[in-house]
Amino acid sequence: MCYDSLFVIHEVVFNMPIQYLDIHGMSCASCVNKIEKALQKVPGVSQASVHFAEQSARVESDASVSSEALIEAVKKAGYHAEVHQAMHDSMHHHEHAAPSWLKVILPGIFGALFMFQGMLGAPQQWMGGVESILTLIILIYAASSIYSNAFKALKSFSTTMDSLIAIGIGAAWLYSTGVTIFMAYLPLQAIHLYFESALIILAFINLGGILEERAKGKASSAIMALLALRPKTATILREGQEIEIEIEALQVSDVIRIHPGESIPVDGTVVDGESYVDESMLTGEALPAHKKLGDHVIGGTLNSTGTFLFKVTEVGEKTVLSKMIELVREAQSTKPKLARLADQISAYFVPAVMIIAIVTVIAWLYFGPPPAWIYALSTGMAVLIIACPCALGLAIPTSVMVGIGKAAQLGILIKQSEVLQQAAGLDVIVLDKTGTITLGQPQVIEIQVASGIDHLQFLALAASLEQYSEHPLAQAILNEAEKKGLSVLKAEEFQAESGYGVQARIEREVYYLGNAAWMDQNKLDNPWLNQGEQAAVAGKTPLYLAHGKAVLGMILVADPLKPDSLIAIKHLQKLGIEVVMMTGDHAGVAAAIAKEVGIKQFFAEVKPKDKSGYIQSLQKQGKKVGMVGDGINDAPALAQANVGFAIGVGTDVAIQSAAVTLIRNSLISVVDAVLLSKATTRNMKQNLSGAFVYNLLAIPIAAGVLYPEIHLLLNPMIAGAAMAFSSVTVVSNANRLRFFKSKS
Repeated sequence: MCYDSLFVIHEVVFNMPIQYLDIHGMSCASCVNKIEKALQKVPGVSQASVHFAEQSARVESDASVSSEALIEAVKKAGYHAEVHQAMHDSMHHHEHAAPSWLKVILPGIFGALFMFQGMLGAPQQWMGGVESILTLIILIYAASSIYSNAFKALKSFSTTMDSLIAIGIGAAWLYSTGVTIFMAYLPLQAIHLYFESALIILAFINLGGILEERAKGKASSAIMALLALRPKTATILREGQEIEIEIEALQVSDVIRIHPGESIPVDGTVVDGESYVDESMLTGEALPAHKKLGDHVIGGTLNSTGTFLFKVTEVGEKTVLSKMIELVREAQSTKPKLARLADQISAYFVPAVMIIAIVTVIAWLYFGPPPAWIYALSTGMAVLIIACPCALGLAIPTSVMVGIGKAAQLGILIKQSEVLQQAAGLDVIVLDKTGTITLGQPQVIEIQVASGIDHLQFLALAASLEQYSEHPLAQAILNEAEKKGLSVLKAEEFQAESGYGVQARIEREVYYLGNAAWMDQNKLDNPWLNQGEQAAVAGKTPLYLAHGKAVLGMILVADPLKPDSLIAIKHLQKLGIEVVMMTGDHAGVAAAIAKEVGIKQFFAEVKPKDKSGYIQSLQKQGKKVGMVGDGINDAPALAQANVGFAIGVGTDVAIQSAAVTLIRNSLISVVDAVLLSKATTRNMKQNLSGAFVYNLLAIPIAAGVLYPEIHLLLNPMIAGAAMAFSSVTVVSNANRLRFFKSKS
């Protein structure tokens, strides 16, 4: 695996000034729009995205924008903010987010007592006075954050979910206190106290807050799991002694000893010994990787059997694990289209509910049966309490958090949350051949030469021509020459044309090595063409070596399939996705590979510059296209595709161009990415539609639309319970994504 590529991903994703803020005081999704607008008004800010589930903000701006200016903008909007400097160091929890259990138990117990007292008979004035004072004390303690947030919203001429709750339970207390004071002057049917309603509603809301935070904590479990991989200490060798130190004190070039069962603290290179290392938590690969002298090891992986020494190459925020965590958090902070839709609706939600509550109260006062005030107050409270913009705000972000986090656990790094929706709707996936369907480790199968030419001399010439090339086929020839103990000759005036071949001057003579098109382009006589075509039909790639005006012979190279390519392609086809292969290789080789893996459509002998054109041609047919590749030649096609997948051992350029990076060198990861995208998109739609349906049904019922027909009214306490648990339901549904299983 090309671990260094992760470093490049990080630099590309974070190549513009981005600041992160922790936001305090957000109580519902309607807060999101207000804070985003406040941040976007700051001169120099290009984009602001507020994440309700994580209570954070991500701001893209030019370098002139200070964090103080952003914090001040948030403050003017009625909220508090602070700079979040190290996103990967800890999972932050906000002081306002989850109330203590005492704030549930206290109002719950007293609410139940007051309810029991009400069942014993008509309330007495002295008892009402005691209940009023006790309720006020409990509200001051257990609802202080609700009223504080509601007051801040009022100061900025806006409303939030806290505004609804504050008005609802406040109206219950004020009405009941008024009834208590003027009890002697009121008719018996007007004497109803709602102290128990206010307290039990508050208990349910606070309980919902605790359960919601716990569920949101589970939604962040992928990041927590990655954080937990890092050990706190390491055993280093200094002056022949083994010393245990904190990993924060490690420096590049330190030598660390790793024993069986220990976690590797940071990235490095093995300098002594060998072992098998479990990398499953970072790559999703179940089988341990064999590590020997010169191999790269990454921090957070688990040593299985042997003992070895490695030299530190990266520490702190430069390690692969740290950058994976940063990438995941970056992706989680972005918003797909569905989330932006929910935010826009939520911005108008609370004011709309307040208007509905006012209309409800007026309607019951004018048209309701006596005692009209009781019905008006009860239904007005129920409307205010049951409305839940919280569920709308949590519906999408929580699914995104869990989905992207789960993807990271499977070795799938997603740059933008929008990709989750796009990958779920792909019609076609185009696969590069070499290194994607095949192992990318071609081997020389056969060498055929003209009469009188020595096989070893022919191979040495071919290796000499390919010594400066990075193409996998060139590496196959060089490996074969090394195996035979041959030395390469000095090659001068080396030239390479991508997709064709190479030429160079060796001992003052010009030689050519490449495919049939390269021979034609250089007007070389090729008597081996028919034999090469026949070999290509059998899946072997012919490379021709020419000198002067004639081809001297050919080298047949074959690249074996990856063990799981066939099953991965079948999985994709079962999902209704058309799988297409695109390669620069010979048409015969492409046909043989396509037949072997069950691909019906393929493009062969495609030049690197034309790959993106083929993607465009598919898109013009109205198809949403995914592209999977690993080479520098694939970068334009990866960028052109609706979703580009850069496969694990890919080059840095390919990874920069792709929306998804697959750390494992396996097409099964593509299947996992598509299935997880479908599951996450389905989950987002479930959450969003569930939140909509809940509010569309609950608010009219709370307002009393069923009363004329079946005399059904919703008790405000039931409304409070329903509201509290609607958010918990949404977050719990999102957490089901944590149980997604890889097809591997």
